[in-house]
Amino acid sequence: MKKQSFEKPRIESTVAGIFMLLSLLFLYILKNGGLLSGVNSYALVMFIVEAVILCPILVFLIWDKKSFISMMRFKQVKVRIVLLAILLEICITPVLAVINNITLLFTDNVAEQSLGGGLTETPYILMILVMGLFPAVCEEACMRGVFLGAFMRSGRKMAAIVISAACFGLMHGNANQFFYATAMGIVSGIVVEATGSIIPSIVMHFFSNFVSITYLYFEHYTQVANDQVSTMLSELGKSDTAQAVNELSPELAGKMMTTVEITSLIISVILAVVGTLAAIRIIRKMAEISERTEQLRTLKLPEKNASRIINPVLAVAILVWIADIVLIELAKHGIVI
Repeated sequence: MKKQSFEKPRIESTVAGIFMLLSLLFLYILKNGGLLSGVNSYALVMFIVEAVILCPILVFLIWDKKSFISMMRFKQVKVRIVLLAILLEICITPVLAVINNITLLFTDNVAEQSLGGGLTETPYILMILVMGLFPAVCEEACMRGVFLGAFMRSGRKMAAIVISAACFGLMHGNANQFFYATAMGIVSGIVVEATGSIIPSIVMHFFSNFVSITYLYFEHYTQVANDQVSTMLSELGKSDTAQAVNELSPELAGKMMTTVEITSLIISVILAVVGTLAAIRIIRKMAEISERTEQLRTLKLPEKNASRIINPVLAVAILVWIADIVLIELAKHGIVI
């Protein structure tokens, strides 16, 4: 049998690196050059930003249609796989939440600030489409389609999954999202390999966005309602509850807060462990249904004659993104100007 050969480094990795560099340049111009200053619609701005991710997809489609189709892996899956993808996202959410809470010790919740900026002016359904469905399709097609498909050609499957996930995390542009986005990217990459299709990862991504957006809208309008009730009670002179809360001693309030935080941490860790174990079983079941158990089992084993994934252009792109994120965090803490 003829041995499979893997060229090194392939042009796809170079294109991926160039795209990452151009994306960072675009975001820099967007933030500092007032590129979209005339656009008043939050939804339209977010749509344009996400649409940039379609660039490498279009490049590969024009450059090599046959390779593009094989890399994208838009393979139809069974309904059971879709349902398991949703269940899997639910199971890994506690792990992602723990990672997010750890990052919040040294940085801000950028995702909540970003989404929260358009709550008052963007209808819920439009936000679900623009910030839920559209990013799920575009980002998964780019990262788990083009990037992962290109890196997989090296013959190093697990390395391809990790590197594409890291690129996915980096292109969020901040430390808060980098860590949990990378973790989610690794899980999504494994799911793509376990099912042979990108559709389950799109479903997972959309479900995650849908839950986040729905929660923020619920939280926002609940707060609005609470404020209105508090204002009404204050006007009626019935603010005994608020006064009682304000009369709590700082020491007692601090102890109550510490107890709540410790309890929440313990519960979060327990849910994360249970969720991780359940997620492993779900992924195995997805591979079994897709008849790809062997592919999942040998995921960590590189192919014979496997080549390296990262070439100079991609390496420079990754380092530049890392440097940008680090500088942003240093600037937030006043270490650099």
